[in-house]
Amino acid sequence: MDLTKLEEKAARMTPDQLTGIYVRLDDQGAALRKEQKLIDAKLEVVSKLLLKKLWDLGQTQFTSRTAGKTVFQSDRNTFRVLDREALTDFILADPENRINLLEARASKDAVENFTVNFNKGELPPGLERNTIVSLNVRKARRK
Repeated sequence: MDLTKLEEKAARMTPDQLTGIYVRLDDQGAALRKEQKLIDAKLEVVSKLLLKKLWDLGQTQFTSRTAGKTVFQSDRNTFRVLDREALTDFILADPENRINLLEARASKDAVENFTVNFNKGELPPGLERNTIVSLNVRKARRK
């Protein structure tokens, strides 16, 4: 059933009927996610083997004649703060040239705590609150 037909049919259903459809679709999604996890695990194993083969051959890429694809090594750097105080001191020693070493992101838990406990429910300057409303469905408790 396409989405348009589903919407038209669902508009005439009771909440109980809609919940039944939701649960069936959620179960189908869970089965697909489980299958996807297995596929991802297999891909991870094959990726590691391919990378090892590349390294064993002393190459960073090769073209597969049978698959018609090019396989290549891709490098990506990540950085982790090991000493927050040392990094802060370094940046503050020359903020004009070093402030861009950081990315700004508010800590959800810290902002909520500060707002409720120290700032009379007001957000600190420069922040905006976005609330995402979602639906949760759980199995009913049996009495």
